[in-house]
Amino acid sequence: MRTIALAGTLLVAATLTMSCSDVWLTAPVDRGSHPAFDFTSGPSNPGPIVVRLAGVELAHVDNDPSRGLMMIQTPTSNNPLCGGTASLDQFDIQRVVTPNGGAVGHQVGTDQNTAVYGTADLGEAGFTGVFGTENLDPVVFCGFINGPKKIAEGPARWEQIGQSNGANTIERRTEGLLTAVAGGTLHLTDRQVVSVRDGVIVPIVEDILLNPVP
Repeated sequence: MRTIALAGTLLVAATLTMSCSDVWLTAPVDRGSHPAFDFTSGPSNPGPIVVRLAGVELAHVDNDPSRGLMMIQTPTSNNPLCGGTASLDQFDIQRVVTPNGGAVGHQVGTDQNTAVYGTADLGEAGFTGVFGTENLDPVVFCGFINGPKKIAEGPARWEQIGQSNGANTIERRTEGLLTAVAGGTLHLTDRQVVSVRDGVIVPIVEDILLNPVP
């Protein structure tokens, strides 16, 4: 599981990793006629325990070494990472901070440009690190996304749930009906579970499945 983040997305990520203690409001809030909520452990005017953001741009890649497959979610035509004018796909985020200081993040993307390739070698697609465009070789990447390793492409929906309290555990699921390069339709299901600590990703589940649709 790898993420290519633009500058705006990196800012969003920084915002989402702040703890509640970093963002308490410093002035009383006039609640007016709004209902009062009981915030566990206070203070009476808490910061954003729930953070919701819409329309965050992102590109994403998963791989499955056991099956020799890779899934990339980004436009394959006119890609902005390759100098094109298309937009990256967008997704929505909701993050909830729990009373014990942990956090749960929920991300959803619909109709994402998705392609599956017949290799699990991230370096073959130009990925040289974990996060960010600084770990992407654009020359290699842009030559790869429409190259001969592409098996199928089309829209897919994905959902990701992450839990942080010391170590981070992330589960991501993707599903969609893709058009095969060789003809026909393939049903994509992708499930990825990883643990992240100090920027190191430890895969737990890496399952990319492509099944023909009758």
